[in-house]
Amino acid sequence: MKLFYFNPNTYGGEFFVMSKSKESALENLKKYLKEESVKEGENEDWYKEEYGYWKDATMDSLPFKYTIEEYEEGKIIESEIA
Repeated sequence: MKLFYFNPNTYGGEFFVMSKSKESALENLKKYLKEESVKEGENEDWYKEEYGYWKDATMDSLPFKYTIEEYEEGKIIESEIA
């Protein structure tokens, strides 16, 4: 398993997915957004909008300015909340 980070490179939702490949990470993200978009709740509209952006995405055509970063097991990701 690897960690895949869908980086918006600007403002927007960030997504981290554990998966075996970039392709399966993308499919897992689309499945997650679709499932969340049909649940009733306070973020329902946000998930519907996000799923609309991602539903036809491919590895060659991610929405907006998104890129995907791949992290191997044992990689340390350091961050700071300011």
